[in-house]
Amino acid sequence: MHTFPITEVVDAFRYMSKAQHIGKIIVSSDVAEAEVVCPHKKPPVKSDATYLVTGGVKGFGCTLGVWLREQGARHIVFVSRSNAASPEALEIINEFKMHGCIVKVLTADVADAKQLQKVLVEIEVTMPPLRGIVHAAMVIDDGIISRLDKHRYSSVTRPKILGAWNLHQQTLHNELDFFLMTSSVSSILGSPGQANYAAANAFLDSLAHYRQGMVCRL
Repeated sequence: MHTFPITEVVDAFRYMSKAQHIGKIIVSSDVAEAEVVCPHKKPPVKSDATYLVTGGVKGFGCTLGVWLREQGARHIVFVSRSNAASPEALEIINEFKMHGCIVKVLTADVADAKQLQKVLVEIEVTMPPLRGIVHAAMVIDDGIISRLDKHRYSSVTRPKILGAWNLHQQTLHNELDFFLMTSSVSSILGSPGQANYAAANAFLDSLAHYRQGMVCRL
């Protein structure tokens, strides 16, 4: 057995990814080994700011939108490739309005730089300053790697990779409090039948390090 304290869980995953160990890898939560301190800080969410959520008004994107609302956000823009005037979208808008929020559901493909630019311009012109981004757009198309043709590979990687990169490039001038991308542990451990999904999330991990490095240098 090779044991890591819970404070070194990242090192444990890296050790596992090398596939050179013998026996079990254990992550221990024994407080005698390591004390985990979790400061209770209020999330940087402001009522006079706008928050952009990609991935539409369903699934993880919607859940994170609700979380933003519960933290005090009052101006939220959901971006979806599907019809923004769908009954589902209108239901979400009404629910958020009941909680005192101003919500927009805009139809755009964030992997398309021009479409994303139109969304950001609309936010700049009609809403309070953009202060946070949640990139939750995703597509799942599982299959063993030998059967992943160009279309099946790009259909999964495009929204995550190009979407994240476009958001990154087009918001460098914004004073953001956070730039959140929803990745997956598959980027570290891999997942059978999800080479495309794992690759897309690995890019998000790298972009997070790159963007954080830019902030540190500033």
